[in-house]
Amino acid sequence: MSDGLRDQVQSLQSGLADFKADFSADSQRTSRIGSIQEAGHADYKISQTTTDRPNTATGGRSVTQSQTEELDAHFEKSRTFTLDRSKGNYDAYTVKDSKTVTTLIDTVKDSVSRAMRKTDEQQLKTYSRIEDFKPTEHNEWPSQRSFTERLR
Repeated sequence: MSDGLRDQVQSLQSGLADFKADFSADSQRTSRIGSIQEAGHADYKISQTTTDRPNTATGGRSVTQSQTEELDAHFEKSRTFTLDRSKGNYDAYTVKDSKTVTTLIDTVKDSVSRAMRKTDEQQLKTYSRIEDFKPTEHNEWPSQRSFTERLR
């Protein structure tokens, strides 16, 4: 790939080296009297991968870059000042989000012939009212979105 073409391709990419990262954490919030009122856990993952291969149909290159994010979290919240899961009375919340952004770049000789970016997003938020260890109310808010952008 010539320097000029490499610059064109790089300008359409994220500018980051490929990576994987994740973290998990417990959380809690205290009430004004100092007791735990809310407690939960979150897992978050993010990564990027890039592939570059010959495109035998065009004689150029095909570059694909994918960035992925995932969040999986939940927490329980007291309806009073102190969270006591052992009594089975609290509000439970979950959040599940994922997003993938894929950039596809095709080249021919010394130019970019096609560049597109596809984004897929999914979200799910839930709420459950727990009374005596049983859900008495449950709501879900799903969201899904997908779109494609032509970059060149």
